[in-house]
Amino acid sequence: MYDRDNNDEFILISSDGIWDQHFSEVDKEIVQNDYEEAIKVIGNQLKSNVSPKNILEELLDSKLSADTGAGFGLDNMAAILVIF
Repeated sequence: MYDRDNNDEFILISSDGIWDQHFSEVDKEIVQNDYEEAIKVIGNQLKSNVSPKNILEELLDSKLSADTGAGFGLDNMAAILVIF
């Protein structure tokens, strides 16, 4: 849990289906880096007046698997973007 402060621009609330592509201890760092990169991209898109709907569509589409045989990208995915 994180405390909000006056510099916060948004909160991304999302299901594990977006981030749980990795399972090992080593992969936790990959997930963290993926999440941090997504937060940077969302912040930049908001500053460029990209609509929240388009931001979330892009995020969810980027997590779909091109190869369903691997099992990744097949979990249910949901996201809410709260803008302050």
